[in-house]
Amino acid sequence: MIKKIIIGLSYLSFIISSSAIAKELPRKILGLYNSKADSSAYFSPIHSYAEMPLNHLGFTVTYHDVQQPLPPLSTLKDYYGIFVWFKDNVNELNPKTYCDWLYETTQSGKKLILLESLGLPKKVSLDIPVVCHKVYKSLGVKYEGNNSNNALFIEFHNKNSSMVEFERKLNLIDNHLYFQLIPQRNDVKTELTLRRSDFENSDSSVIFTSNNGGYAGPTFVDYWNPGLQKFQWRINPFEFFRAALDWHHKPAIDTTTIQGHRIFYTHIDGDGSFNISHIDKKTYSAQIILDRIIKRYPRVPITASFVAAYFDLKEYQTPEAQDLYKNIMSAPNVQIASHGYSHPLNWRKQKVAIEVPGHPYSNKNEIVRSVQLHQAKALEFGLKKRVNLFLWTGDCYPNEEQIQLTYDHNFLNMNGGDTRFDSKYNSYGFVKALGLQDGKHLQIYSSNSNENTYTNLWEGPYYGFKSLIETFERTENPIRVKPINIYYHYYSGERLASLEALIQNYNYAVTQDVFALEAHQFPPIVTGFYNNTIHEISPQQYKINPQGTVYTLRFDHDQRHVNMQQSKGVLGYKHEKGSLYVFLNPQEQEVLLTLQTQNSQSPYIEQASFFMTDLKFNATTTRFHKKGWHRSHMILKNLKKNHSYQIKEGIESWTEKTDAKGTLHIQFKIVEGQRGPTAVEITAI
Repeated sequence: MIKKIIIGLSYLSFIISSSAIAKELPRKILGLYNSKADSSAYFSPIHSYAEMPLNHLGFTVTYHDVQQPLPPLSTLKDYYGIFVWFKDNVNELNPKTYCDWLYETTQSGKKLILLESLGLPKKVSLDIPVVCHKVYKSLGVKYEGNNSNNALFIEFHNKNSSMVEFERKLNLIDNHLYFQLIPQRNDVKTELTLRRSDFENSDSSVIFTSNNGGYAGPTFVDYWNPGLQKFQWRINPFEFFRAALDWHHKPAIDTTTIQGHRIFYTHIDGDGSFNISHIDKKTYSAQIILDRIIKRYPRVPITASFVAAYFDLKEYQTPEAQDLYKNIMSAPNVQIASHGYSHPLNWRKQKVAIEVPGHPYSNKNEIVRSVQLHQAKALEFGLKKRVNLFLWTGDCYPNEEQIQLTYDHNFLNMNGGDTRFDSKYNSYGFVKALGLQDGKHLQIYSSNSNENTYTNLWEGPYYGFKSLIETFERTENPIRVKPINIYYHYYSGERLASLEALIQNYNYAVTQDVFALEAHQFPPIVTGFYNNTIHEISPQQYKINPQGTVYTLRFDHDQRHVNMQQSKGVLGYKHEKGSLYVFLNPQEQEVLLTLQTQNSQSPYIEQASFFMTDLKFNATTTRFHKKGWHRSHMILKNLKKNHSYQIKEGIESWTEKTDAKGTLHIQFKIVEGQRGPTAVEITAI
């Protein structure tokens, strides 16, 4: 007993002393954009293309308009790096002021990622002024100029194909630009060298990383054909940004995975609920969705919304309409959200789809009252379902004031982004960020696009939405960058082809290894990504004090294991796709994670497809309450080998046996859905 107390006190003092020296890992990147070229950060190339890979690495991005004075360095203490990517010249920039500021940020320890060019005024863009040479020098290279776009004299000398030919091969037909950058330090790692045949000593490092950041020159970052809407990365954004930011074996808060399973959620926008279906020429499309989707997948949580104006319009006060509202809202697997009042098509211009007499447009009516009307309708039907999710409508491009309203009233918000990754949109460049933080608050994007983009704004082909499965597959392999999200409108019930495409998507999703979420549970995961801090005690130990929902930390290219005995608030872990996924207990106020190279000898959870509360876990007895949807499966590791365990689930009881490695697979019999949690006890016999 004395020995155990001493060990316990020693471990406690270790935690206290380690916490005292923990350093916060800075996760914020400042992205520069030009409002004269891109009216807001939303349209900037950083947000459009680069922010998703940065999110995947664990970074958040906030934006600064270079038409405004550059922020003082004193305000950038929490930032890890500066990101510069201009497609056009910024004629208003003062080269000296701007380059002095960039140089000072690098000297203060900030990383600098520079893509294409500094964005200097047109008259100096091709001949960098001497005052700006120091920016390149801070990255470890000397700028010599010698510009040329004559393909007759340009050749590729050395290239790291895995880094510089990610989605599109390099070729000189694409009219590449030569300019000379010469490495000056040993830490400069060149990924692509150009050479000119018309003069000696012409080697140029046009793509490189260094201790201070990274650079990729114009024409070597991406391929972009606006006429064809064709974008492809040349550089590998995941690995280039990782190297430029020196973010190797660092944790990322992961928003795709819970307890070893890919997140799956689904939600319906309220459009087209009263469209007459072409399937039988008489039934409302929402009724078709109720009968053919909601009832067909009773173990899948489905968030359903309406356009609240219909609640006030007399023509939709019929008994048939009321029954439709009631039957959808009261379905056991349905959660309720709002899809606006008059359904703005353009939020910033306040252009709406439905004009309702006596209810002129206002942000409050559109957002706050629409949620309140949905909640009142649920209460009218005797439902104890809370409505707190607002689904953006139309262009899904609200302004800061409109987003602010959702936060002022403690509503969750979601929609926008329109992620696609398929044969038509064949690039990670069309996989969007988690959301947009252009101001105080965050707009949270849905994880996948809806059927509108697959059917040419509902002009056809109506079967187009079946291509969504391509996005599911490409955002899962070789790396998992998005959850599975089936997002659509009631008008998918209007056509047989669209309905069959929707059914194909559901059939695919329910056969995957997923963790089914109610849609309102996803925005807090994204908020948790933005709001939480990670403290590094050492490269093997990290601490988190959760300021929101964090279920998973991910370490890429990492085969280490979790030391469960020296960790706190950790449920388990899993190696998958070359990464280490570590599962956190969201009920813990503090999480301490300790990693080690050798296999864990302590029991841990490798997979669980449900939420757990009141968990008590060791080699002989495990107790918890579980609550989940879809499937109820669990894998426990490092239990007694070849040993029988009694499983008690509610009033059910049976026996399972571990394998020769001490792994126990349990397929539970109860899927709780909307019901309360089930008590579970797993005991060695």
